[in-house]
Amino acid sequence: METRHNEINVPNEFFPLEFAALTIAFTLTLISYRYSKLQKEMHALTIKKNAEDYTRWKKITSDIPLPAAFVDLDAYEENLKKLVTVVANHNANNATTSEPQKTIRLATKSIRTPYLIKKALKMGAPLIQGLMCYSAEEAQFLWTHGIGNDFLIPYPIGDKFALSILHDMHVSGAKISLVVHSVDHLTKLSDTMHDVMTPFPVIIEVDTSIRFWDGYIHLGARRSPIHTLDQLRQILKVSKTFKNIQVIGAMVYESAVAGLRDNDPYAGFMMNSIAWIVRKASAAHTAKICADIPTIFAEEGVKLNLFNGGGTGSISTTVGNKGLTEVTFGSGLLDPALFVNQYSNLNTLGLKPAIYFAIPVCTTDKGYVTCFQGGYVASGNISKAKQPIVISPAGLNNLDSEGWGEATTPFAAPENIKLTSGDPVICQPAKSGEISEFFNTLNCFRFFKHPANTPENQVKNKNKKEDQQAIERIVKTYRGYGHRF
Repeated sequence: METRHNEINVPNEFFPLEFAALTIAFTLTLISYRYSKLQKEMHALTIKKNAEDYTRWKKITSDIPLPAAFVDLDAYEENLKKLVTVVANHNANNATTSEPQKTIRLATKSIRTPYLIKKALKMGAPLIQGLMCYSAEEAQFLWTHGIGNDFLIPYPIGDKFALSILHDMHVSGAKISLVVHSVDHLTKLSDTMHDVMTPFPVIIEVDTSIRFWDGYIHLGARRSPIHTLDQLRQILKVSKTFKNIQVIGAMVYESAVAGLRDNDPYAGFMMNSIAWIVRKASAAHTAKICADIPTIFAEEGVKLNLFNGGGTGSISTTVGNKGLTEVTFGSGLLDPALFVNQYSNLNTLGLKPAIYFAIPVCTTDKGYVTCFQGGYVASGNISKAKQPIVISPAGLNNLDSEGWGEATTPFAAPENIKLTSGDPVICQPAKSGEISEFFNTLNCFRFFKHPANTPENQVKNKNKKEDQQAIERIVKTYRGYGHRF
């Protein structure tokens, strides 16, 4: 008797479709894995490439009590020149057009050290003409110390004490303006300025986020509630009813460009690809809004004297946005860890890390070293990217199980790294300005390298050794002056 097995009838097209879907899924997974692995390897190579020789770092830190923060002045000055050149080149290329020549506003919260702010103002002149300050208190501090003469506060203020600072600065002759988002902001500011002789200058911020379904999907930072040009028109109409304040300009911040990294070593292929698409879409969206805003101002009879936009992460696209009169940058001067090869549009600029901190080894164990302090983690959403990175000696790896600690920070150390207590571990913070909240001073240094071996240079540099390094000056941060804005 012939035995028949149970048979399952499957449509002929099932296997080709399923096989194709599985193949595509497997291929994408493999590409994502390989891309992520390659990206982390490239990021590690970048860190190694940027790392200075450990022997030189030991010499730099040898006479400085640790923990301490350091600034490479050569890198700071070079970054400043490169960023200023972006704007200067744009102005030169558009000199014969109707487009206004753009100036630069320096974001002081990304520096938080008066000496470095003054250096940027001096070296960046005449393009750097104003300061974007974190708060009214910061603006007041800089003004009373003779640093800058044009201040813009980009965040609305409702606190009566901070508003009173703006009032006092305004009546004393300071050039200062405030960003507002609503009629409530206008009303409180107007109440504070009830006795002024000249109207207080106001800037309206327009949201550049990409939004769908009435904001259910919101790509960008949640800042201004002015999402549409009609909303801008309405607040401009209301602003004209106030006699002691006057709208003089607009501001946009393309957070989905300036603050979104598309080459994040911790994100992987798929997320970075999405970030790249969002950045491109947001840049185009912002450009359209920037082109339309001057028309709305003109139609409402409000003169647009100032139109600010940008950030280091978006400078390459912001500088080309029509209508803007000025662009802002700050973090790029110090090029912190979040900027190291993580923005595709910044790679061509060749910015160099300029901000570091050193923490001392306090104990060692087989395969591990533990340092004193180190918990200088940056603000923002919680992610590994907000942690510092080790620059030198290359090869130390922070432990995910403990992270960066307030008291101690442990690292896994390969056998070739031999450290003893007191040795420095050189790190780079994720963000540029926030590290200054932990230190009273920054130790500014330069690496000296001999120029061409000519008789003239031999005489000039006869007392300097090859690759000599020196602390040029020690400067106070805001914290060193007793402030935390």
